[in-house]
Amino acid sequence: MTLSTTTSRITYAGDGSTVSFAVPFSFFGADEIDVIERNAETGNETPKVLTTDYTVSGGGGATGTVTAVAAPDATKSWTIARRTKRTQMIDYTPNDPFPAETHERALDRLTALVQELDEKLGRAAALSPTSPLINVTLPTPEAGRLLGWRGDANGLENKNVPTGMTVYTPIDVTRAGVASSESVTPRGLASLWRKGSDIASEAVLSRPADVNLGGYHVVTGSTTVTGLWSGEVAGSEIELRFAAALTLTHNASSFILPGGGNVVAVAGDVARFRAEGGANWRCVSAPPGWFGQASGIGLPANNKSTTYTMLATDKGTEINFTAAGVALNLMAAAAAGNGAVIGVRNAASSGDVTIDPSGAETLDGLATRLLRPGDNVLLRCDGGAWRTISGSYSFESAEQTVAIGTVIVVAHGLGVRPNYIRAAFRCKATDANWAVGDEIDYTSVNWTYGASLAADATNAVATMNQTYAPSIGNKSTGSGGAMTAGNWKLVFFCKDMRG
Repeated sequence: MTLSTTTSRITYAGDGSTVSFAVPFSFFGADEIDVIERNAETGNETPKVLTTDYTVSGGGGATGTVTAVAAPDATKSWTIARRTKRTQMIDYTPNDPFPAETHERALDRLTALVQELDEKLGRAAALSPTSPLINVTLPTPEAGRLLGWRGDANGLENKNVPTGMTVYTPIDVTRAGVASSESVTPRGLASLWRKGSDIASEAVLSRPADVNLGGYHVVTGSTTVTGLWSGEVAGSEIELRFAAALTLTHNASSFILPGGGNVVAVAGDVARFRAEGGANWRCVSAPPGWFGQASGIGLPANNKSTTYTMLATDKGTEINFTAAGVALNLMAAAAAGNGAVIGVRNAASSGDVTIDPSGAETLDGLATRLLRPGDNVLLRCDGGAWRTISGSYSFESAEQTVAIGTVIVVAHGLGVRPNYIRAAFRCKATDANWAVGDEIDYTSVNWTYGASLAADATNAVATMNQTYAPSIGNKSTGSGGAMTAGNWKLVFFCKDMRG
């Protein structure tokens, strides 16, 4: 025979049904074929065992077939490689006729060995043909050290991580919170709060891939949800907005909902869930309407588009304002009575709704409170005043000009010190491969002399008393560089969260 091709290995993807895999190159014996299974999800590779895992037909200097005992599934691949024995068993007898076939077979085996060695060497690191170095060897591995060139550039040695060098942790490790010394990339930090990919409704919601995971997701469809995915680190939180009405089924250990019963979410509802280990989740923030459903209180919604004065019949309902620039005038606390509850929602796309207690009465100790678009709260009366028992009041500032060496002060209008504050640089012109609309957390950039973000009962404050522009990571390469201040605006996000 002849060896007319240099191919000596081939890889097949599994599909859960195919068991027959052609060997398109010549080989000699069934025990001169290696089969290696690779798991695409973990990267683990497992050598398969002849007869136990597969059988071989053909060969003897020709092509053949590997037949799996059990078909590899879609997460597996099989690599079939020729591994000719490194022995020579041919012995010529003096004065016999020349054994041409036997001689050719020996040459074929030698050629096969050369091809296999060439295939292995082709996947090994090698010096350029023009390099003057020869006989470069690897040092014995040492934990926690790097491989690098010696000072004379004539060989390799183990080196310590250079002082000041930054090692970045991947997104999944960032979210797991298990890294103790690595730095976080901008994309890893953004995964904690940015909007991730949409999640299709199903019995148990599926976890998006790391690259699509965010702190906020939209759930599409109307399939009943009985839980979220498993494996999230306890304490991790995720916010979900429901695009359509659907039912969430309460479970006392794995899917704990407000009121301890099933909840019917309506389109636009936003809720936050906290992982408690394994596949267990607890709803820690939700629209007011969710809190009365299980107990039978019920909060039927009444839509309003103009200023409205609360009536006795509104107790135990939700007032849903579809237009902003209006107000809800609460009943006098004495008339409403101790224990009266009412939900209020700003469903308008822009503008504020004012909640105004009667006369000199107060809500959370304030004369009035503002609901921004998307805000919803549940109020309870104690017979003398009103108090917010669930929900949140939010504030998002206009875009502020970024100027080094300044202090930015913005009035948030919450009336109390917010218990949540964040600021983000919003990209207005492409910079370091960040696109228009991208946001970078204010605290994630590298400030030469430090920066502060704070709030009191009146204002949100960000200091940028810098000599130099802060450094940001390049979105594509991860390398650092100075921010071009004129390409960014600063936006404040504040919340007074109750419940």
